Amino acid sequence: MQRQNKTLLRTAAIVLLLICLAVYLRFKGNAGTLLKLTGLTRSFIYIGLFGAWGVSVWRRIVQKQVRRYLLVVSVLIVFWMAMRTAKYFLVMDPSGDRLIWYAYYIPMLFIPLMSLFVALSLGKAENDHLPKWTAILYVPTTILVLLVLTNDFHQLVFTFPPGAGVWTDEAYAYNICYWFVIGWEVLCAVTALAIMLFKCRIPKSRKALWLPFVPFLLSLLYGIMYVAGVPWLMTIAGDITALQCLLYSAIFESCIQCGLIQSNTGYDLLFPVSTISAQITDKDYNVVYSSVSELPKPVLRQTEAGTVALDRNTLFKGCSIRAGFVVWQEDVTELADTMDELRENQEQIKHANDVERENYNTRRLISQLREKNRLYDLLQEQTAKQNALLSSILDTYYQTDDEEKRKKLLAKAAVFGAYIKRKGNLVFLREQNEFMPAAELSLCLNESMQNLELMGVKCELTLTLEGMIAAAAVSRIYDMFQAVVEAALERLAGIWVHVSERAGDVVAHIEVVCSADLSTLELCGVMAVHEDDGTWSLTLRLPKGGEVE
Repeated sequence: MQRQNKTLLRTAAIVLLLICLAVYLRFKGNAGTLLKLTGLTRSFIYIGLFGAWGVSVWRRIVQKQVRRYLLVVSVLIVFWMAMRTAKYFLVMDPSGDRLIWYAYYIPMLFIPLMSLFVALSLGKAENDHLPKWTAILYVPTTILVLLVLTNDFHQLVFTFPPGAGVWTDEAYAYNICYWFVIGWEVLCAVTALAIMLFKCRIPKSRKALWLPFVPFLLSLLYGIMYVAGVPWLMTIAGDITALQCLLYSAIFESCIQCGLIQSNTGYDLLFPVSTISAQITDKDYNVVYSSVSELPKPVLRQTEAGTVALDRNTLFKGCSIRAGFVVWQEDVTELADTMDELRENQEQIKHANDVERENYNTRRLISQLREKNRLYDLLQEQTAKQNALLSSILDTYYQTDDEEKRKKLLAKAAVFGAYIKRKGNLVFLREQNEFMPAAELSLCLNESMQNLELMGVKCELTLTLEGMIAAAAVSRIYDMFQAVVEAALERLAGIWVHVSERAGDVVAHIEVVCSADLSTLELCGVMAVHEDDGTWSLTLRLPKGGEVE
């Protein structure tokens, strides 16, 4: 705070010295010494001061809208001083002088309006804009400006003597619209100050908050005395433009200094009491302000690349600002504890998932074993007869020594073995799919017939089916074929199987050449018919899309 006070006092001293120099030059010019040179020098001093104040405002004010309106104010003040300089030192034509005099009222009317917009913008977010209704305020201001600029046509603002050959600001009177102009200026200014006081939330003394009213009242009092034409005032402070511009600037600067308008200053006060661990450095990372113990430059420079972790609980971050950097520390203890808790929970969940996965795998294995057992039981149930016959044949095989008889027994065993094998495949396939390729039936019949040929049986298969057929139909046809073989096996000489599709049905026709009586064969309604040539004929018709029970 001490450093900031020194800077403020030094700036105020320089400004005061320049103002005193400008006043001195005015007196010298009024005394007739180098009037034009002293006048121009004085104008340039004021224009430089107001321009520098505008740059200072642009650097100090944080809120974007407030900054823009204050910059407009500084431009209007510089414009006012430029018009004054042109009027007294550059333009020699009376009509031109009068028009420049009228132009004074452009900044005189718009500066109070900008102050009102500044007050309305205070406390708003960075990118907020004023409500659309505020644009209405431009209407009376613009109308009053136009009334002044067109005064030569109606003289509602200023009146001139009837017989005056040249109208100048040395001989004129005020008309009714002039008081509307002054009233609008005062109304905007008073409203702006009232809104600023109402919005202020800074815990300062009331004396400090009333500081902007001092230059405001001085400006109002000066305007009244100037209009009244007080002689001593005209001698001491007759330059109304310069004085009013100084007072306007003083009003806004007072608002900034007492906190009515927030500025980007006061870090000497902020940092010692701040709970945020932060530092502000220049471009070379020399610490200017700090609320914590200063860190080495190498550590500060690391923030250019991103966030730096000082330890488990502290992060160090940085950001570029005008003329330097701001770096700050963030305490992430709670976040780190939360992360540790999350990791612990993750491990527990992972362990629980592993246990659940093992339990699931075990249940799945048990289900698979149960399903296999069920299928084996189903296969055992459906091939129980063939298994018994195969076992009987093998027992006989091991008990006989006749080589020729043993070959016949092995061939017979191969026939039953082929059926058991293929029946098992059909059982498993039927559990998985309701339909299967017609080629699967061909494989079953061909393998069985190949083994029958080992017994000297002549076999022939004709299968014209294509595509998918019901698994139940395949199983039914193969079971019928095996039943016929088992019934005629001992006296079987030949067998011919023809499977085709007719009108969407699967038709299986079997012709058997044997001396056995097949009339007693029971095949779910399929009867064996003895033909005239001595063969037996059986026909089974099933829907291709599924067996009809």
